Amino acid sequence: MRTREALILEHLDLVRRLARRRSVKWRIDVEQLESAGMIGLVEAAQRYDPKKNDNFAAYARERVSGAML
Repeated sequence: MRTREALILEHLDLVRRLARRRSVKWRIDVEQLESAGMIGLVEAAQRYDPKKNDNFAAYARERVSGAML
């Protein structure tokens, strides 16, 4: 099992990609979206239960997207 820190580090690019896409679409500063997305990623890593969901990337994407909204 990967540690929380490892999950966060492995998925930083996910936050950056989503923030770039949404900043253009929503006309919001990319850094603000990245900050919100990082909060979502950290919360996802803390709450992730591999017994319930075997795909962290999909779980994190939902949490990061929600945090950006």
